[in-house]
Amino acid sequence: MKIPASPRFEEERRRFGFEFTCEACAHFVPTIEVCGHGFPTDEHRDARYDGVSGAAIVFCKEWELA
Repeated sequence: MKIPASPRFEEERRRFGFEFTCEACAHFVPTIEVCGHGFPTDEHRDARYDGVSGAAIVFCKEWELA
């Protein structure tokens, strides 16, 4: 699912500690930086959202809290 980025979302994400990227997902294999289910990770990584204004927020349908 994709939603438009907004300053409000960014502020609330940081304030509430909202996790939604690969690095916080139980299916992510950090040693080789891939999704254990084989999904692409480009749009779901922390680096995409750090300091980037205007990037659409992309949620993975398989995300599971690690």
